[in-house]
Amino acid sequence: HSLHIQEGSKIKVGDILLTFEKESVEDQLDSYQMQLDNAEDAMENAKDNVETADEAIEDAKKSLEDILETKEDFSITAPISGQIISKIALEGDTIASRSILCTIYDLSAVVFEMYVDELDVLSVNTGQEVTVTADAFEETAFQGVVTNVSLQSTASGGVTQYPVTVRVNEPGDLLPGMNVTGEIIIERKENVIAVPSEALMRGDVVYVVDPTVTEAVGDVPAGYKEVAVETGITDGDFIEIKSGLTGNEEVYVIRNTGAGEIMIDFMPGTMPANNAEFHNNQRYGGRTNANVEIRPNNRR
Repeated sequence: HSLHIQEGSKIKVGDILLTFEKESVEDQLDSYQMQLDNAEDAMENAKDNVETADEAIEDAKKSLEDILETKEDFSITAPISGQIISKIALEGDTIASRSILCTIYDLSAVVFEMYVDELDVLSVNTGQEVTVTADAFEETAFQGVVTNVSLQSTASGGVTQYPVTVRVNEPGDLLPGMNVTGEIIIERKENVIAVPSEALMRGDVVYVVDPTVTEAVGDVPAGYKEVAVETGITDGDFIEIKSGLTGNEEVYVIRNTGAGEIMIDFMPGTMPANNAEFHNNQRYGGRTNANVEIRPNNRR
C-alpha cells in the first residue's frame, strides 16, 4: 500500500490518505471468499447431519413398531363370539402353530339340514319361513328361514332327496344335538274360506246342506246338494275354496275313525278355515323331517 500523509501537512475532506495495492485487496477478497466457502460447507454438512439424524429417528420408530407387533403376536385372540364348549390345551402345554386350544360355538343362531324329495324341491326357495318344533320343548315353536337349497342330492331306494339348510335366528334354549322337526311354509294365505280335505269329492265338488233335498241323488245323501268349487292351496288337512262357497254353508265331511265312517256337518270358518295359514308339512319320501339334529351357527 502507499501512504500519502506527512507529519505537519494540511489536508481537506476527501483527500486520499492511503492507497491499497491491488495484490493486497485480492488477497483479502480471497480470504473472505474462503471464509464464505467454509461457512457454506459447514452448513451443508449440518444439513447432511440433520438428514442422517432424521433417518436414524425413522429407523428407531420402525424398530419400535416391529417390537410392539411381535409382542402382540404372543397373544392369541378369540376368532368369534360364543361359548367355549371344550378346552383342549392345558396350562404348561407346548403350543405349536396348529395346536387346538378349545372349541367355540356361536349360539346366537342354530342351523340344521332337512332333506326334500325331488318332487317338492322346486317349491323350496331361500328366504321361506320354517316352523321348527323340538322334542325337548313340546309347547314351543321356533321360527326359522331357508338359507340354502343344495344341488348335491342323495339317492336311496329310488328316491332322490336334496339337503335344505335352515337357520333359527332366535334359538332360545335350543342346544346343538337336539332333535327338531321343520315345516317349510311354501305359501301363506289369510282370511280365506277353507274346508277339510275330506269334504272335497271327486270332480272338485262339495256337498252342501239343503233341507229341501229329501232323497239321495247318486252319491249325494239326502239333505245335501252338490256344489262345484274352485280350489286353491292345501296343507293336507284343509283346502282353500277360491269360489263356489260364501263361507256360511255347512258341508258334508266323511271321516274314517277306524271303527267305521262318520258324517260331519262342517261350516267353513268355524275352525282354522278363515284366517288360516297353509303350509307344506314336507312329508318327503313317506316320512317327515323329524329328528334332525341342530348345530351351532358357527364353530371354531
